[in-house]
Amino acid sequence: MNRTCLLLLFISLSALVGACGSSGSEVVGADAGDVTAETAGEVEADLPGDTGSEAVDDAAAPESSTCKDICLAAEAQCGMVDGCDCGTCAEGETCDDKFKCVPAQACDDVCGPPACGVVDGCDCGTDCGPEMTCDLDALICVPVENPECEKICADDNIGCGEYGECWCGDCEDGFSCVDGSCVDDTDPCVAACAGKACGKSEDCECGTCADDEKCQANQCVTQDPCVAACAAAGAECGPVDTCQCGACTFGECLAGQCVCEPQCEGKACGPDGCGGDCGTCAGSMICAWNSQCYASCDPNLIGFSKVAQKIITLAVGASGMKGQALDVDNDPTTCAPAGDCEAGLDNNLAALFSQLSGFVDVNAQMQGSVEDGSLVMLMEFPKIDVTGKPFTLNMFMGEPKLPKAQCDFQAKTCEYLVLPDSIDGEACKPVFWFDNATLVDGFLHAGGAGYVFTMVLSLLPTIPLKVSLFNAQVVGTVIGEPGASMTISGGIIGGAIPKDKLLAAIDAIPAGVELPISKDMLKNLLNIFIVNDIDTDGDGQMDSASVAMLFTSFAGIIAGVAQ
Repeated sequence: MNRTCLLLLFISLSALVGACGSSGSEVVGADAGDVTAETAGEVEADLPGDTGSEAVDDAAAPESSTCKDICLAAEAQCGMVDGCDCGTCAEGETCDDKFKCVPAQACDDVCGPPACGVVDGCDCGTDCGPEMTCDLDALICVPVENPECEKICADDNIGCGEYGECWCGDCEDGFSCVDGSCVDDTDPCVAACAGKACGKSEDCECGTCADDEKCQANQCVTQDPCVAACAAAGAECGPVDTCQCGACTFGECLAGQCVCEPQCEGKACGPDGCGGDCGTCAGSMICAWNSQCYASCDPNLIGFSKVAQKIITLAVGASGMKGQALDVDNDPTTCAPAGDCEAGLDNNLAALFSQLSGFVDVNAQMQGSVEDGSLVMLMEFPKIDVTGKPFTLNMFMGEPKLPKAQCDFQAKTCEYLVLPDSIDGEACKPVFWFDNATLVDGFLHAGGAGYVFTMVLSLLPTIPLKVSLFNAQVVGTVIGEPGASMTISGGIIGGAIPKDKLLAAIDAIPAGVELPISKDMLKNLLNIFIVNDIDTDGDGQMDSASVAMLFTSFAGIIAGVAQ
């Protein structure tokens, strides 16, 4: 074979390798098959000797050259062009309909459901799954055509989107399909209520539920059968068959109705025990916490009731069982923590305190604070009634008037001073009080939905944390006559603590304070074990975690306000 034949053979082989063997995103360029006189000589030197045989397949050279030319003409980096393989793309790339290598992620975004077919140069495939097909005009997956769909969509007032096995249509530009209706994209509530069927979100009303449903976590869920039973009986409280229809915020439950008799005897103003008032003060006079009018808020002039209690034991309830928790959400069908609760009782933070016990004994910390006088909780009964009529119960944080060595406040009736921040000087009332307390057959109950009580939790050594209990309640068994012989046993203070508020209290611990565990570890425990189970504002969103504190108390004397 002469030199010219060898040169032609090499050019043919080079073109074939260039056309069929390229990889990645490299383009078969014009230089890929160029052969100079020098390279031709090198190739000839590497070839076997000239045997005189010309058995080379003459058809290979034209075919290879043709594919190379086709790919070059199409400026193709990849894919099949007129039967020619123009190469494959590198990892992380894909070949578009213009035979260019583009980032694969771009096509992943374009081909997100419900796209199908070739969309913006990306081949999204046509496999739409069961009961679906690809509309190659709209380039989206749609349910298999059903002649009844138009009627079904119309009858159920579904204006857009997928509905069962039907596609009920698309929305115009500027509108989005939300729950079967086309809504204006410029409406901020569209985004705020996305995926929410009811309740509120960012000041937006997201819908209401049917009569047999309730809004829970912004979704409509079927209510317990007891709801329907209570509604059918017209009962707002008390039992109906095996159902409990709720408790009264004011007054007592008689024949399924809450009945409250206002108590205004001896009162010039202030609450009547039924959610109303006993009158108003004239001119610039103010109504003090003892329901009398004064020219100014002078605690020494106003004074305190002789019926008061000092809490002497305080501990976190261990579970959601009887004697350890209260029904914070007034829903007998729910209880917490799951698996350790009964009868609608709520104490979801019991799980957290159980975990914290591996680092610090929370109950020992709180009881130690009570016993050394650094945590003094006082209850005042200005006009206690033992016949079941409503009265006011005031709650104060205080301090012993005398050191424990001079008056053992854990064993004797001692004097106490109310801390100034426990009194709202402008309103001349306690910061925390319950105007719906009742004492029926020795059982004390006060508070409920809408009541707030702030108390100190000594979760960590020397670090008292102020936390607010929402939907706060106080219950207990009163023993003895009101006065020096009165005690309360089996007491429970219950409510719900917003998780974000407790986390903020941890963040507020000053830097440099020695803790048994780090702030981050403590917050991690809070995030893991605090599960919001109470909706305190009625928007359908669980925003707080239930908690119960157990207490006992005996008589004390409130001698005034600390300076």
